Amino acid sequence: MSVDRPTPPEAATPAGALAGFVPTPAEQAVLDRIAAQRKRLRDERAEERALALAAAQARAAEGSGPQAVLGRVLRIVRRYPALTAAVTGGGITLVPWKIVRWGRILLPVLLRLRRR
Repeated sequence: MSVDRPTPPEAATPAGALAGFVPTPAEQAVLDRIAAQRKRLRDERAEERALALAAAQARAAEGSGPQAVLGRVLRIVRRYPALTAAVTGGGITLVPWKIVRWGRILLPVLLRLRRR
C-alpha cells in the first residue's frame, strides 16, 4: 500500500531546491570546473561516436573485393611487423619444399594433358 505524498514545488526541481543559494567564490570555482569537465566529457563522447560511425561507414564502403583484402593485409603487416617477419621467414624456408612437392605431383599431370 503506497501513500502518495505531494512534493513541495521547490523540492521538485533542482533550481527550486537551490533557490536562494549563493555560492562563495571558491565554491563557484569548483562548480565552474565541474561544468567544464562535464562539457569536456560530453564532447569526447560525441567525438568517439562520430569516429565510430565514420569507421563503420568506411568498413561498409570497403566491401570485400581484392583491394579490400589487400588493405586488410597491409594493415596487419603495419600493425604486427615482428609477426610478419616471422611468417615471411618461415614461408621462405618452407616454400621451396612445397614447390618441389607440388611439381612432382602436377608436372606428370600437365605433361599428360599437353600430349593430348
